Amino acid sequence: AITSYFSIDKLNDVTKWQSHTYVIINHLKDIEFHVLNSETGIRGYIIAGKPEYLGPYKENAAKILPTIEVLKESITETSAQKEMIDSLSFYAHQKVDEMKEVLRIYDVEGQTGAGQRVMFGPGQIFKNKILEWSEKIIQEEEELLIKRKEEINKSSFRSELVVVLSSFIIFGLIVFLLSYIRRTFDQQKETEDQIRDANLELGKISSQNEQKNWLLSGATAINEAMRGEQEMDELANNIISGICNYINAPTGGLYIVNPIKNTLKFKGGYAWHNSKNTRQEYHFGESLVGQIAAEKRPKLLEHIPADYIKIHSGLGESVPTSIYLLPIVFEESTIAVIELGLTNKPDESSLLFLNTITESIGVGINSAIARIKLRALFEQTQQQAEELESQQEELRTTNEELIYKSEQLQASEEELRVQQEELRQTNAELEEKAQQLEERNFAVNQAREAMSLKAEELEISSQY
Repeated sequence: AITSYFSIDKLNDVTKWQSHTYVIINHLKDIEFHVLNSETGIRGYIIAGKPEYLGPYKENAAKILPTIEVLKESITETSAQKEMIDSLSFYAHQKVDEMKEVLRIYDVEGQTGAGQRVMFGPGQIFKNKILEWSEKIIQEEEELLIKRKEEINKSSFRSELVVVLSSFIIFGLIVFLLSYIRRTFDQQKETEDQIRDANLELGKISSQNEQKNWLLSGATAINEAMRGEQEMDELANNIISGICNYINAPTGGLYIVNPIKNTLKFKGGYAWHNSKNTRQEYHFGESLVGQIAAEKRPKLLEHIPADYIKIHSGLGESVPTSIYLLPIVFEESTIAVIELGLTNKPDESSLLFLNTITESIGVGINSAIARIKLRALFEQTQQQAEELESQQEELRTTNEELIYKSEQLQASEEELRVQQEELRQTNAELEEKAQQLEERNFAVNQAREAMSLKAEELEISSQY
């Protein structure tokens, strides 16, 4: 009975440590989950520039360090484990500080600086170190779990042996021990069920993280393809090539909207075959491309006719089994449409990826359109500046001519003033001479009258 008691006590103790191992593993998975979600939130915020994308970061970043502290309190094993936890804590602090630094750089330098920091900064190293140390701790815990299971098996064997031997002594004690062992095994089964459920949950979380990492890697690849100041044709080719390469689509095309004409024009393709029947431009509502642009909803086509678009290679050609059309909507307006030819029906991950990257593609295409408009405005402004400079030069020449003519006019006015003064003096002299002449004429007239009187007197005297 004493041996059985100690065996069962040992079994309960080992079972407790088994549960402790799964608690440690759950804490580590929670830390990985919080780190990955925080990083995903920051990257989404930097790519889209919208504050709502910071939700995963705000929700998970604040839980990283507290979870590590809980993990530290749970560790009562070897000093080597505590050292690994300290290393994990160190890189977690570094990662949290690096994410804060990325947000600070975004506020100061904008999307370009923050994107550079995310791509080439130490954040990826810190995340990998966190995952590396977490994996080491999990591996050590799993090794301890194996040892503890072996101890459970040994303890169970000893308990059964004691029960068999004791059955020959006291039948009643055997019944009691069997009942007690039965309850112990039921508890163990319940614990194993809990452990199994925990493993299933861990597997589900791991699968979700893998999908998120795949989506994040794809979004990063597309963003990398859109980096730099690219012309529209180059940008369209890089986008469609990046998408086709990532989801293994054998062919695809990208149409850009002309808002003035309300049409969509082919701008870039991947393994795209242009034939004499292939059109390069569609109006809204015309063909599937135009209809998708008008409806602003993606569409999957299956059972493609034999005379539809074909996948060409050096060895031959084939018809795709499905066509997926995806509108690129920016600020509630369609600015592009992507058409993909697929050899198989796209899975949920591929569809989720395509719908996830539409926003960043919309931002990239809209930036390129804005850049083209800005360049046209700059050229127009430069032309107007040149014309203004030419007009200013003409105006300067005209001003110089006006100044010269003004000076000539001023000189003419001065000359005219002098002439007027001379004329005034001449008029004064003429008036004086005219007055003298008038006086002389008056004297002459008086002399004539006097002579006439004398003549009349002489004539009268002659008569007498």
